[in-house]
Amino acid sequence: MGSPYFYAIEMPIRAHQLVTDLWPCVEGRDYKEYGGPLATTFLVAMAGPMINFPYERLYRPNDNKDEREIHLKTTDDFDGMIRPAAFGGTPFFLGGAWRYTYVDNPDVSVLAIPPHVLAELAAPEAQPAAAKVDTETWFNCLRHCLAHSTIAYLDKDGLQIPKAPTEMIAFVSEHRVNKKHVGNHVFRITRADFRAFLDVWVEWLQS
Repeated sequence: MGSPYFYAIEMPIRAHQLVTDLWPCVEGRDYKEYGGPLATTFLVAMAGPMINFPYERLYRPNDNKDEREIHLKTTDDFDGMIRPAAFGGTPFFLGGAWRYTYVDNPDVSVLAIPPHVLAELAAPEAQPAAAKVDTETWFNCLRHCLAHSTIAYLDKDGLQIPKAPTEMIAFVSEHRVNKKHVGNHVFRITRADFRAFLDVWVEWLQS
């Protein structure tokens, strides 16, 4: 395998290639000890480099991993899209896929998301709410959840039931004001839609 030149873009492409090539095997293998295929876990694991490399090397780079000068047009395009403007206006937004609610309570645990929060995510209002969230908030949330494991598996009804077959993923990210944890951003998406999102996300990065 050749070493990447532009990690922020090439690592997501490589991870996405693995998803494309290995998906039939992952989805088709039944692990009885885990209650079925490890499809959700595979997507979450592969989503890490697809989100974190662009975040850490283009969006919020430290001096020792700043790739912004490698390709200035890519950097400009990235900055122009990941900004305080509606997530629903981006080319990688999937209409009807994402759901969002804000919880004005810092004491929400991803280990046991309160039923009223899950109900808010299931409500019709949660879809347009996701489209209205600014793209920076969504990107910060997704990166935080993938980097810090604040992710919950949900069943087909959007409930958090241990050992139940997983059909959805919830992302719970802290909202801080002046370094104080004041609430939580919560997004939800089905596994099928999350895989479709990763397709359009990497397609956009490549473009």
